[in-house]
Amino acid sequence: MKNQLIKIILSLPIVFLAFTQISCGGSSTAGSEEDGSTVDNQSYGIFPISVNSKGWGNANPVDVEAVVDSVAETLAPHFRGLTLDTILLENSKSVPITLFRRGSNNEYLIKVSIDGRVWSQLSYQFSHEVCHVLSNYEKTQDDKHQWFEEAVCEAVSLFTLAGMAKNWQVNPPYPNWKSYSVSLQQYLDNNLAEQHRYLPAGYRYAEWYADNMSDLQSNAVDRAKNEVIGTAIYEMMLIDNNLLSGIHYLNLGAMDSSVSFSTYLRDWYNKAPKKSKSSILRVLQLFEVEV
Repeated sequence: MKNQLIKIILSLPIVFLAFTQISCGGSSTAGSEEDGSTVDNQSYGIFPISVNSKGWGNANPVDVEAVVDSVAETLAPHFRGLTLDTILLENSKSVPITLFRRGSNNEYLIKVSIDGRVWSQLSYQFSHEVCHVLSNYEKTQDDKHQWFEEAVCEAVSLFTLAGMAKNWQVNPPYPNWKSYSVSLQQYLDNNLAEQHRYLPAGYRYAEWYADNMSDLQSNAVDRAKNEVIGTAIYEMMLIDNNLLSGIHYLNLGAMDSSVSFSTYLRDWYNKAPKKSKSSILRVLQLFEVEV
């Protein structure tokens, strides 16, 4: 979601409670920070993360760090050569957000909103917010095509859950978390089982966009609509991982009210390196946009 100050993705607890989630006891061998305010994660160079050690309820911040580290491990191979500024992560009683303002040392400021040891929800929310950072969200404040970035970040959340579910079968953060790969997969499957994510047979995505353009441009965080496109892009990412790495070239074109959605997509294609162009072209073709 984006307003004048923040970008958020809404997270409705009542929905998440309907899903099977990972909820496990303190499984780490490390203790909590006694005096420091953060737990540092430097394992994956492009994703330096500092987790606030306060505000996680009965979730150990060291375990929180292990989960977000797993998110980073899933995404990092697709962004080789890229280095991000440090991400400061904390828990919020409100909604997940990525602030437009930076921290005192130019850190990205991300908040998630979880209650306890619900690692599937944490993974889903954090990967979505990291996607905003990767896709140059700071350049799109109040842009009418911001809904598309939200849809892309929905795709990245689904992709991350799929990757973590597979990775945790053999290489979980802690040996006794291996069985929780099933819960990650079920959380993903429950999302993908939602029928509103899929268009009726014969209903083209370009036609769907034309029918919903006004609503999308006025309300970038209509989750039901964003999830339609997010699910389609997720399915593309599974087949072609270069589409995932290509999100780093989103939002680099002209950003003003006169730019059409077709031009916005073409700018994405034109800014991307050769290895990602054919992948991004498939998204353009989804909306019947010619290069």
